[in-house]
Amino acid sequence: GRDWSADVCSSDLSRELRPLKKLTRTLSQRSPDATDRLDERGVPGEVRPLVDALNQLFVRTHEMMGRERRFTSDAAHELRSPLAALKVQTEVAQLSADDPHSRDKALAQLHEGIDRASRLVDQLLTLSRLDGETPAEDLQAIDLQTLLQQAVIDHDRKAQQAGVELHLQ
Repeated sequence: GRDWSADVCSSDLSRELRPLKKLTRTLSQRSPDATDRLDERGVPGEVRPLVDALNQLFVRTHEMMGRERRFTSDAAHELRSPLAALKVQTEVAQLSADDPHSRDKALAQLHEGIDRASRLVDQLLTLSRLDGETPAEDLQAIDLQTLLQQAVIDHDRKAQQAGVELHLQ
């Protein structure tokens, strides 16, 4: 004889697991940039917290990807100006081959421009490593004018020693 109770239990278990199998299929076929929520209908109550957590994860991941795209775009724009200035200084140096003073001045400005671009790249890399999950309430507004004035003050003595006059515009 056949044990009908085992068949009934197997059938009941299969029916109970159907929503989980559907969820598994949905997740395996899901596009990495999908923003829609997982359907909670028919999901057993014990699994609902997992589906909620996955939905929250999808929202956070989507927001993080948006921040990273904006960061990449902003970084490209920030680098465009210093690179254009470096190109101009290179051209000036090339055109000043017969004027050593102009050539030396252009090369010095080129060197300074490379230093500025390097600092900008370092700052961008530092920003890219910052945790994108920093809550807005943990951030502080800063007075950019005060910060820049302090930077001029901090570097003024070294600039004077090098025969350079610093101005903040």
